[in-house]
Amino acid sequence: MAIPQVDTPMMRQFNAVKREHPDKLVFFRMGDFYEMFGEDAVVGARVLQIALTSRDKRSEHAVPMCGVPYKAYEQYLNKLTAAGYKVALCDQTEDAAEAKGLVTREVVRIVTPGTTVSPQLIDPDRNHYLLALTIDLRARRLGAAFADLSTGEFEIAEFAQDELPKLYDFLAQLDPQEILLAQSRSAAETAFLEPLTQRVSQLLAPHDLSLLNGHETEHPSSQRFQFVDPYLFDQDAARKCLQTHFQTHNLAGFGIEPLTLGTAAAGGLLAYLKETQKCSLAHFTSVKPHVFEQTMLLDEATVRNLELFETQSGNKRHTLFAVLNHTCTPMGARLLRQWIRTPLLGVEALNARLGAVEEFASQLLLCGELQTRLKGVQDLPRILGRINLSVVEVPDLVGLRESLTHLQTLPDLLAKLQCAKLRSLAEDFDPLPDLLALLQTKLLETPSAKLREGGYIGEGVSEELDELRDLAHNSKQVLNEVLLRERERTGIPSLKISYNKVFGYYL
Repeated sequence: MAIPQVDTPMMRQFNAVKREHPDKLVFFRMGDFYEMFGEDAVVGARVLQIALTSRDKRSEHAVPMCGVPYKAYEQYLNKLTAAGYKVALCDQTEDAAEAKGLVTREVVRIVTPGTTVSPQLIDPDRNHYLLALTIDLRARRLGAAFADLSTGEFEIAEFAQDELPKLYDFLAQLDPQEILLAQSRSAAETAFLEPLTQRVSQLLAPHDLSLLNGHETEHPSSQRFQFVDPYLFDQDAARKCLQTHFQTHNLAGFGIEPLTLGTAAAGGLLAYLKETQKCSLAHFTSVKPHVFEQTMLLDEATVRNLELFETQSGNKRHTLFAVLNHTCTPMGARLLRQWIRTPLLGVEALNARLGAVEEFASQLLLCGELQTRLKGVQDLPRILGRINLSVVEVPDLVGLRESLTHLQTLPDLLAKLQCAKLRSLAEDFDPLPDLLALLQTKLLETPSAKLREGGYIGEGVSEELDELRDLAHNSKQVLNEVLLRERERTGIPSLKISYNKVFGYYL
C-alpha cells in the first residue's frame, strides 16, 4: 500500500502512524472529523460511499482524502469492520488550544472483525469469538485459545496433530470472526499450515455468504486469518503475560498448567487484545480449560442436517433453536445456543439440569414471576465489557441501572426454589445493591446524552456543574438578582441590564 508523501508536519505525522499500521485503515483525528488519506481514503470512500476529494488539488501529486464526523464515526467504523477491514483510531491526545505547534496524536484503539464490540455488529444471541492457534510440529500438537472481547469469556484447548477433524468441528462450532496464527518459521510449518488454513476457510465460507447483522462482508473467510510475530506465542512470554494480567504467581489455580501450547495461545491472544485495545481488559477475570469429555462435539454436517440453527435454505426462523428460544435475556439466549451445540454427556449433569427444568415446570407462577423480572434485564456482560473498554455510552449506563433494579427482587424469588442446582445459584447470587445505589446517585432519573436536554450526570455530583445547570435553567432570576444588587451598590435606581450579540449582557 503506497504511503502519500506530502512534506507537511501533519502529513509526516500521519505517515509515521501509517508505517506502524500498514495493514489497517487509519482514522486520523483532525478537529471534528476523522480523516483518511491516500489508499485508505480510496478504500474508505468506496466502502462507505462517501465523497472522495484530495489535498492540494492543483498539485500533480494530490493526496486522496475523505472524512467522517467524529461525533458519528461509529456507524462508519462498523461498516468498515463488517466489510472485513481493520481500523486504527488515531486521536488527538492534547488540547489543540494548548498545543505548541502540531497537536500530539496517538493510536488509542484498533478495531478488527474479531475485536468489535458494537451492538450494531454482534448478534445478541451468539458469542463473537477471536481465536488464536499455535503449533508444535515436534510434539505433534496444536494449542487453541478463544475469547469473546464483548463478554470477557476466555478458554483454551489442545489437540493432537491426528485430531484435525476434531479441530475443524470445534472451529465450526465457535465460528471465530478472526484467527491469529504465527508467521511460518520453516518450510515444514508452511506445508502444515497451508492445507489447514485452506480447510478452515472452506469451513467458514458459508457463514461469510450471510449478512453480519445487516452488513455485507466484502472479504472472504481467508481474510479472517491474522498472521502475527511468532514471539507473541513464546511460552515464557505468554505465561508472564497471563500471570501479570491475572496478578498471580502461577496459573495452577486456573487448571491450565498442563496445557502448555494452549497457554501459549492464550498469552498471545491476550497480548494481541492489549495491543489493539490499549486498556487493562479488567473484565477478563479468568481463563479456563475447555473440557471436551463433558459434552458432545457435533460435527458441522450433523448441525446442518438437523437444522439446529439454520435450515437448508438458510432460514433461521424454523429451527430447533428458534423453537426452543423463549429466553428473556441475551445471556440466556447465548447459553441456550451453547447447550444445543454441545449436548451434555454425563448422567449426573443431565439429571441436575433436568431437575431444575422439572422444578420450574411444577412452579409456573414462580417461573412467570422470574420471567417478568428477567425481561427487564439487558445484556449485562456486554455492558460491563464496554465499560472496561472505555466505549460505554449513556444508554449502556441507564440499561445497567434499570437491569440492576429488576435484579434486586430476584434473591427472594430464588430462595423459594428447592432443587440443589438452583439453590446453589440462589446462595451465590449478588444483586449488587451498592452499584445500583451509586448509579442512582450519579445519573439523572431521565438522562440524555444531549446537553441541551439536560445531560445525564445527577445533581450533587459536581458543584460547578450544578451551578452551570442552575444558570441555564434560572438565568432570568440570576440576572434580576445581579441587577438588584448593582442598583443597591451604585445607588442608581434606573440601572438596567441589556444584551447584544457583540458584548453579551451588560449594564
